[in-house]
This record gives sequence, C-alpha cells and structure tokens, in this order.
Amino acid sequence: MSLDAERAELARIMVGHCNTFSIHSGNIINWNMLKKHRFHTSLTSSDELMDALHSAIQSWIRGITIDPVNMPEPQNAINISNRELETPIDPDQREKLKLSVKLFLCDWRPNIIRRAVDKVIQNLDVQRIDSLIVSFPVMPPSTNTILENSNISPVAADLNKIKPIWKEMQSVVDSGHVSKIGVSDFDQAGLELLHNWARIKPSINQISLNNCCAVPTDLIQYSREEKVELLTHSDPPEILSARNFQSFMSESTQDIDATNWTPSFIARYSVLVRNRGIVHSKGYITSAERQSLTSNGEDYGFF
Repeated sequence: MSLDAERAELARIMVGHCNTFSIHSGNIINWNMLKKHRFHTSLTSSDELMDALHSAIQSWIRGITIDPVNMPEPQNAINISNRELETPIDPDQREKLKLSVKLFLCDWRPNIIRRAVDKVIQNLDVQRIDSLIVSFPVMPPSTNTILENSNISPVAADLNKIKPIWKEMQSVVDSGHVSKIGVSDFDQAGLELLHNWARIKPSINQISLNNCCAVPTDLIQYSREEKVELLTHSDPPEILSARNFQSFMSESTQDIDATNWTPSFIARYSVLVRNRGIVHSKGYITSAERQSLTSNGEDYGFF
C-alpha cells in the first residue's frame, strides 16, 4: 500500500470514529483553486464553499502521520484547518482590521450561535468579531407555500423560533465577543417585529438581490428611521444542503456512514483593512454532526 493510500485509509478510520467534524478552509483569497473560477460569473458561494472543503480535507489527509509510534488516536471530534492557507491576524494590527462573519444556520438550536462564535475566535486567534450576521435555516417548501398564499412575513411565522436564537446573539454581544449583530433577508414587517421585541436591536440587514432588482421602498424607509444598515448579498437560499455535505464526506473520506452527517453551521468570515477596502483574508468554517454511528468503530491494525 502506498503512503498516500495509507493516509487515506487512516483518514477514513478516524472519520469513522468521530461524531463531530469541523473544517476551516484557511484564507481562500489567493487560493489557486479559485483562479479557475476567476472569469466564471456563474460561480456561487456554494461552489466556493465546496472547493474550500475539498482543499482543506486534502491538506489534512496529506499531513496525517503514518508512524505506528505516533499514530493519532481515534476521537469523537475532529477539527481540521488548511494549514497551507492560514493567514494569521497580527494582534498589533487588529484595531486596523474589521472582522465580519455571516453565520448560516442549518438548524434551529440556539446553542449553535455560541459554538460558532467560539470556533471563529479560536481558528482566527482573535478576541472579538466586529459584526455577526445570522442567516436562519431554510423553511420547508410547505411553509413557503402557506406564506405566499397568506402574505404573512416569514419572520412573523417563525418569530417564536427566532427569539431563542436572537437571545444567544445578544448573549455574545454581552460577553464582549461580538460588537454588532444583524440578520439576513428580513422584509420590513419582519425586521420591525424583531426590532420591537429585541433588547439588542439588529443593526444590519443583508438583502438578497438574486430575485429582485431593487430593495423595497418600505424596507429602505424603516431601516433609515431605525438606523439599520442595509447590505446586499448573492448567496443561495441554502449554501450547503445535508445531501451535498454527505456526498462530500463519502467522496473525500470514503466514510461508510456518510448519510448520517448533517451540517450544523457554516461561518463565512472576511477581514478588511478599515477605511481602505483592502481584503486581508476570507474563509469558511464548517461544523457538522453525525446523527448516529452504524458500527462500534474500526480497528487500527491495518498496517
């Protein structure tokens, strides 16, 4: 068995033992894989994320030690980072940089907010996130149909589920780990509902222009009155589906239990030089959980 094959086999066994998996892409700004998309205007953030995941896991597998004496032990949690693409943030330059994070939630558990913030802070070795925007999970198609027929704001329909998550958003501000918090794709009615209820108000609302040519006038007016910053984005409604992540795990690690993996969150961060618009770094942190294990683990004695 070749060295590469041995590393791939050990990676498969390690993944087979774990039930949580975290992947940090590192800085993808100057990444060669992205150069192939430079002139492809159809490139989506989902495409970018999948390329980043593949690059990170290949880097991890290449770095696995095949030394029986120092062989890694099986763990319940695996946290990997693309070491080849890491761009440290100089603590002396931190105040000259702005760290913004968009957090794509894949389920409605409030504790994911704190976990995601901790992961970003740990991977980037910082003390604070300057702005955190939360993108709530995609609603089932049946719910969307009901809302279209009744003209009810999506936020009004899900406000009881949004409140516990927003309380966690407020908590990370209270702890000093986040300075400003915001939301994604809220219409005027939904933004007003959340704004009126929240103790710490959303200061940012990021709007998709994929399906419309302009921001609604009522949303612009309300945001101006309440001092909510309006930003735009081109992200798809679901940046990473469970099915796509399962296919990725099966393909990249040959995991026989890949169909039980589900992503918990995807945190996309960008670091900009303040007042200059220069991008210092950009990357993704993805966390997933396995719902159950189909076996009791595998034997390490394959050498």
